[in-house]
Amino acid sequence: MLQVRKVVSAAGRRLWMNDFLQLWCVIGAWMLGALLVTRVVERVFGLGQHFTKIWMWIFIGAAVATTLAALIWSGVRKKKTLAVAQEVDERASLRESLSTALYMEKSATQGGDPWARAMLEDAEVAARRVIVPQVVPIQAPRAWAAPFLALIGVVVAWFAVPSFDIWGKQKKFVQQKQNESQVIAVKAELNETKDKIKEALARTNPQLLDEPPSPEAPEQKALENDPEAIKRAALRELTDLTNRMQEAQLSEKAMQSEALRETMQQLRQPGPGPLDEMSKALSKGEFADAKEALKQLSNQLSEGKLSEEQKEQLKKQMENMAKQLEKLAKDQQQLVKKLQKQGLDKKTAEEMAKKAADPSELKEALEKTPGLNAEQKNDLMKMAQAQQQASEQCSNMSESMSKASQGMSQDGMSQSGQEGMQDMQQEMSQAEMMQSDMENLDAAMQEAKEQMAKLGNDMAKSGKGQGKGGEGEGEGEGDGEGSGKLGQWRAGDSSKEGQGSGGPGKGNGQSPDAVAADYQLDRKKAKVTTGKGPIIGSRLVFGDQVRGESVAEFGEVVAAAEATAAEGIDTMRVPREMEAAVKNYFGSLKQKADGAKSGSQPTAPAKPAEPAKDAPKK
Repeated sequence: MLQVRKVVSAAGRRLWMNDFLQLWCVIGAWMLGALLVTRVVERVFGLGQHFTKIWMWIFIGAAVATTLAALIWSGVRKKKTLAVAQEVDERASLRESLSTALYMEKSATQGGDPWARAMLEDAEVAARRVIVPQVVPIQAPRAWAAPFLALIGVVVAWFAVPSFDIWGKQKKFVQQKQNESQVIAVKAELNETKDKIKEALARTNPQLLDEPPSPEAPEQKALENDPEAIKRAALRELTDLTNRMQEAQLSEKAMQSEALRETMQQLRQPGPGPLDEMSKALSKGEFADAKEALKQLSNQLSEGKLSEEQKEQLKKQMENMAKQLEKLAKDQQQLVKKLQKQGLDKKTAEEMAKKAADPSELKEALEKTPGLNAEQKNDLMKMAQAQQQASEQCSNMSESMSKASQGMSQDGMSQSGQEGMQDMQQEMSQAEMMQSDMENLDAAMQEAKEQMAKLGNDMAKSGKGQGKGGEGEGEGEGDGEGSGKLGQWRAGDSSKEGQGSGGPGKGNGQSPDAVAADYQLDRKKAKVTTGKGPIIGSRLVFGDQVRGESVAEFGEVVAAAEATAAEGIDTMRVPREMEAAVKNYFGSLKQKADGAKSGSQPTAPAKPAEPAKDAPKK
């Protein structure tokens, strides 16, 4: 019976495999049909946002479920051993040898029935002749075409069925995803902008970034999923930050830095010598370069690289520069001019300049000045104090230079002279720090303005209306898309926006075509006042002096030139044989300037004598 059971077992496995394949095709066809219906429903009702990420897992799950269902179902209805033997007998034409042997096996072994044993022996012989793969071949299922047809239907539905989106969910989902991506991009860009501004303000005034927005700005929190709202909020923040930076640019510290730079521009070359580079940089307001030049000069002195002649020149240069700085520190004309530009008369401006050293007296004088509001008084107070502090810096520089010049000798720089040089470097370091702060503040202001302009352009390009914008001439309820038609003015709700123009609402569409209108031009000469500015041309005019013409600037130029000439004579830069000519020339200029200020008319040239006439004949 061993051979019989072996044949029956092998045949049973092959019968089960055929049944499993048949069930797998049937269940797979049903499963693919369900996927086909699901895909159609998704496309019709716009449910792609729910299925896009899980379609792969749906297919994998369908394949696994089909296989498990086929395995379980085929296992449940698997044929028993006697039924398999009958199937083999029928297919191999064994006349029920195998099935009878299995049925009579118990009788042959226990009862010793000779007929039963003969049947078993015949069955063993028959079983040896059976070739199981031929008797029970593994064949293609009868329903093999069903899953392939269903798969073709799924592929066609996948690529051919359009998205109807009856409920509009897919469109909302796509819009939401676009908004999310825009929000991410906008936040990244705004963070980059804040980092740039923060970097520019790091060494100047980082507290400007931490200050709350101004009370005028509306307290509105941007929606997390609305990029336009985020841009508007960022634009408000940048506007507030720009206003705070503008206030910082008008602070007393900024005015002091500007006043010191303008004061340094009045410095003149203190004669030839090793101090040339430092004096040039200082007169340009380049304090960093001036400090570096002074540092190099100090190193040259300590290393003994200067000759005796250079040391003598350096001493004279330091003395000259100390005098100039002391003179600039005491000069109040610059403050007087600034006060006059703010609307004060010359006498009042001079009185204010004298009281600038004492803030309490200056404040009291400003309170007594008529015609000034609180803001103007505050601005004048800050301006005067800034100019006074700049003058104090000039005075400190003068003391440092004087100390350095006194410590200069043929043997080099003494200890007190070195201290003077160090004090001068410290003063220039403070001036450089103020100047650097103002430059960083200007850079931050420029960056903020550029980002504000960029945000404004982006909002103008990507802005959407709240209405149909063309279907109803700029009004309605929708997502801001429309044909953008032109319309005529009419009354209505002006709170909505649209892509059209005309009609009620805020139109975002094109403007109507330009219409020609009649006009005429009248050429008239307007009365204007000539102010200060660059000279664009000059001409020579012969004639008498015009009364009322300003000569203040001419007098100032003459005085400055005369002082320079006198200094050149004192320092023996003017050759001795030329001293008389120089004094005569600048003396005549001074007389002309004094005469112009007093208002006296220049002496008119004498008329030429008339030609002689012949005596009358007698």
